[in-house]
Order: sequence, then C-alpha cells, then structure tokens
Amino acid sequence: MEPHEIIAALEAPAEDRRPLMADLRADAAPQALAEALASARSAHTRQLLADLLGFQAAPAGAAALTAALADDELRVRAAAADALGKVYLAHPDAPGREAAGAALLERWGVEPETAVRHMLAAALGATRHAPALPALRAAGEDGDRGTREAALWALEQF
Repeated sequence: MEPHEIIAALEAPAEDRRPLMADLRADAAPQALAEALASARSAHTRQLLADLLGFQAAPAGAAALTAALADDELRVRAAAADALGKVYLAHPDAPGREAAGAALLERWGVEPETAVRHMLAAALGATRHAPALPALRAAGEDGDRGTREAALWALEQF
C-alpha cells in the first residue's frame, strides 16, 4: 500500500480497527508506514502509525519516529518513544541508534507529560544512549513510581 492509502484506510469509519491493524502490521512496508506517519494530519492516525512501526520494530521507521517525538499530541509522542524502544530492543546496533538516543534525551529535557516521560525513559534504555545516564539515574529516584520504574529498567539495559 502507498502511504496515502494507509492513511485513508486508518481514517475510514470502522467498528473494529484491529483486523486492519493486524493486516498493516503484517503486510505494510515500514517505509510506507514511516511516510504515512510524516504526512498524516490526524493525531489519532499518527498514533496508530507509530504503534504499527513499533509492532514491526523495523529500523526503517526510526527516523520518522524520531521526528514524531516533537509532535504536538502527547499520545503521538508517547507512541513514538515506545516504538523507538521496540526498534532498538529488537535491533540494538541498527543505524540511527545514537541519533534516536540524542533526540529522546533532548525530548526528556522538555517533556512535561509524565506518561510520555515513562516511555522516553524506557526508550533511552533501549538505545543505550550513554549521555542519558545522569538523567536516568536521577529519574530512578523520581517521586512518580512509573517514571522511577521505567528509569530503573532503562539503567539495567546498559
């Protein structure tokens, strides 16, 4: 499928989107999903596309996911961070790991939403981005349990 076809399919009315998601997960090219993520206007569609790229864990989607860390919608940022974590857990030495780690750390420094910070911490562990170690150590003592647990998990990945 072409990126515009993927977007149209995801935005078509549906009582249950799970069969479509399963089909896209299995059959859509990661590059087409990445291009769709970069061009989709709907935040919900961008979130679904980031989720799909995470399910595939294909390094080909890493650049689009890294760009999505700056999305206006917190659900999209969280899905992008989660997907990047999945990519680099599945492919620890894939190209773009350092760039993704740097972008995750940069987002960590400005992200106001706790739920997104959980995903960012875990993804930083998946990328094993060494400059993130001080931030993760500090987050390992955070008052928020989810942030603390994500940071401690991330530290174990190094």
